[in-house]
Amino acid sequence: MGLKITAGYQAVDNVHKVPHSGVDVAVPTGTPLVSVGTGVVEKLVNYGDKNIGNGVFVRLIDGTQVVYGHLSKVEVVTGQPVIKGTKLGLSGGQPGTPGAGHSTGPHLHLQAYQGGKLIDPTRYLESAVQTSQPTAGGPDLLTGAAIGVLFVVLMLIVGGKKMIVTPVSVIVMVVLAVFFGPAIWTKLGFLFAGGYLDVPLMVGTIICIWLLQFGAKWPKKYIVWGWLLFWALRGFVFV
Repeated sequence: MGLKITAGYQAVDNVHKVPHSGVDVAVPTGTPLVSVGTGVVEKLVNYGDKNIGNGVFVRLIDGTQVVYGHLSKVEVVTGQPVIKGTKLGLSGGQPGTPGAGHSTGPHLHLQAYQGGKLIDPTRYLESAVQTSQPTAGGPDLLTGAAIGVLFVVLMLIVGGKKMIVTPVSVIVMVVLAVFFGPAIWTKLGFLFAGGYLDVPLMVGTIICIWLLQFGAKWPKKYIVWGWLLFWALRGFVFV
């Protein structure tokens, strides 16, 4: 990507009289900033013309806290689940503009904490800045296709061969998924990547096996399809 770092981690220079708490990278005002991983927006701050100005704090599922500073526009809310690539807002830093904070020019200030202690956030830079715009309609179309397929499979699981899946029903589901896609995609990604569905899957499997022991036949397909769907989504979609 070739991002230009203007102040490295722990750097001391004319601007930073004490070791720098993060990494500064020069990006034009209005550059999209995205989450570096799955997690939740922990808090938003606005220090005016002080410190990092507009800031977004994201808590990743591994406990790391990533801080984005000097945003000209914030596009998330506190408590919002995010996955890798979720847009958080737009970069800023131009002195005198809203959200710039204490800054000498347009840039992103990125810092990270693990266990409450500062760490070098350089590893996250490439994932934090979106330098190319996604193809229009791409993510929504992918969402629609994925949820449409899920819908069809679930209908087959529940109804078996008796369930007639018509092209119209599939098209309607895809259209609805495209319309509601972005929010559903993010929330599903948060649940899968965060491991929040692991325990329900195991409990459901145990219950189905228990029912099989008592002579029930129907749990077999739920066990098989449940595991296939789970690992297909966990391994290839929500990674």
